[in-house]
Amino acid sequence: MDHHFIFGCGFLGQVLARQWVADGQQVWTTSRDPEKVARLQSEGIHAVQADHGDWAEFAQQKTWPAFRSITVCIGNDRRQGSDHQAIYQAATQAAVLLAQRAPQGSVEALAPPHANTHASSRVLFVSTTGVYQTDGGATDVIPRVDENWPVAAQRDGAAASLACEALLAQQASVPYTIFRLAGIYSVERIPNLSRLQNGQPIAGSGQGLLNLIHVVDAATILRQAAVDPPAWPVLNVADGQPIRRQAFYDHLAQRYGCPAPQFTEEGGRTAGQKQIDTTRLQDWFRGPWQFPNYRLGLEEA
Repeated sequence: MDHHFIFGCGFLGQVLARQWVADGQQVWTTSRDPEKVARLQSEGIHAVQADHGDWAEFAQQKTWPAFRSITVCIGNDRRQGSDHQAIYQAATQAAVLLAQRAPQGSVEALAPPHANTHASSRVLFVSTTGVYQTDGGATDVIPRVDENWPVAAQRDGAAASLACEALLAQQASVPYTIFRLAGIYSVERIPNLSRLQNGQPIAGSGQGLLNLIHVVDAATILRQAAVDPPAWPVLNVADGQPIRRQAFYDHLAQRYGCPAPQFTEEGGRTAGQKQIDTTRLQDWFRGPWQFPNYRLGLEEA
């Protein structure tokens, strides 16, 4: 039995936690919401109430088992005044502290009496393909972006992810893997669905590409990385089946009985668009893919 810690048990983190629990693994996480803590505990997840300001002290003072993996998958907090940089870095720093600690047994009242003695903890950091620099607009050519593509994040979440990637790269005591995820979706969370249903224009061009990854497959990839880490420090994660935004939203409009999609067409046909290269992922991850393309991923919608 292995033990795993997740900072950010939200959309992706909960799916990952449930996969591990179903495998008979022990999973720990934190949440500032006491109701969420109770709900996670009812699912067999060792949840502790704590906010990001508590994480560093929390990681150092608690007596944890040895964790096989420590996953950081902080979602963008859309509350007004939310400091993405502070939250992301607090989680990353706490993950490194947890990975550095020698196992001292189990957390009183939370952990089972036996501790995992696995020798090496790995930090799995969930970043975003939004960190890649794309100019676009001047040409109809959409670049194929691999892990060596220049980075220059503009949005808060991407900028916070890049800062944490640098933090991990600058330390040498803890092994880590950075996963740059494309747009995560499921039938419960479809990008811009409400705008489509309300007949509102969707930002960007219908001719640009959407790179996607279903939340279940994203979690499965992270779960595999905990026991079979990739050979590279950075890995793009997408289903490898990019789709024109026009075709994607046409499909949704037909499925949900919505008005035909409209786009703002800001910045030109390919502004900010990219085709994510998944060569490394394909070389390492053998599947199985549960949702290898968006049509299968939306099949239950």
